[in-house]
Amino acid sequence: MHSYQHYQDEIAQLQRLADTARHQEITSARDTIFAIMRQYGLSAADLGVPAPRRATSGQRLAPKYRNTTGDTWCGLGRMPKWLVGKNCADYLVK
Repeated sequence: MHSYQHYQDEIAQLQRLADTARHQEITSARDTIFAIMRQYGLSAADLGVPAPRRATSGQRLAPKYRNTTGDTWCGLGRMPKWLVGKNCADYLVK
């Protein structure tokens, strides 16, 4: 009869073998897909893969609304308190 540690060692070894096999299969599949795409002149967009979204964090948008005290709002996110219940068209930046 084998010990618990022996089985744990076998599990770890099998997991390493499984990870290696998966990596090889993914690499092979990717190479096959790229070869077919090159053969037929396909792009990711042709396959319906959406283009990656650009990160907008840290980028400031131009203000769309401004009040008399100089407070601004770009029109995205929660409406500021100074604009709630008012006609937004009156505060559009021109």
